[in-house]
Amino acid sequence: MDPSRLRLVQLSPEWKDAYRDFADEIIQNGDERWYQALRELSIEDLIAKREREHRGLELPEGIVPQTIFWLVNETGSILAELRLRHRLNAALLKEGGHIGYIVRPTARQQGVGTEMLRRGLQQARRLGLERVLITCDDANLGSIGVIEANGGSEYETGVSPHTGGPTRLYWIQTPVLPLQ
Repeated sequence: MDPSRLRLVQLSPEWKDAYRDFADEIIQNGDERWYQALRELSIEDLIAKREREHRGLELPEGIVPQTIFWLVNETGSILAELRLRHRLNAALLKEGGHIGYIVRPTARQQGVGTEMLRRGLQQARRLGLERVLITCDDANLGSIGVIEANGGSEYETGVSPHTGGPTRLYWIQTPVLPLQ
C-alpha cells in the first residue's frame, strides 16, 4: 500500500455507493455492530444521521458529536472508516474513546489501519485534542498493533460493558501540526 495514493475524505452523500459497498463487506464478515442502523435506515438516511451527529444535532442520550472520515483509494473504494468523537463521556472512557476505526476485511494487514489512525490523529489535533483515548478488545491483535504503531501507550485494562471481555485503553499524543 502506497499511502500517497490514498485520500482522507469526510463523510458525504457523494460517497453513498462506495459506503454501501464498504458496509456490505463489513457486515458479510460478521461485524454488524457499526452498521446496525442500516437495518432500519437507507444509506442516504444513515449518512444524514451521521452528518447531524457531526453538528451535534438531535443526539440520542449517550452520543457525543463525532466526525466520520473515510480512507479512499485511487479507484474510489473506501478502505477504512474512522469516527472521531469530539469529547468523551463516562461510557466512552470505558470503551470507545475518542477514536474508533474499522478496516474492510480485504484491506486488512496492508498498513491501511495504521495509515488511517495516523491521519485521524492529525484530525484530532485540528479539532484541538492534544491526546486521545482509544480502546480495543484485548484479543484484537491487529488493532493493538495499529494503536502501538501510532504511539499508543497502554493506560490500563478494563472490561467491556458490551461483551464482558477484557479491553485495553490507550492514550496517544496527537502530532503537532505545521503552521499553515
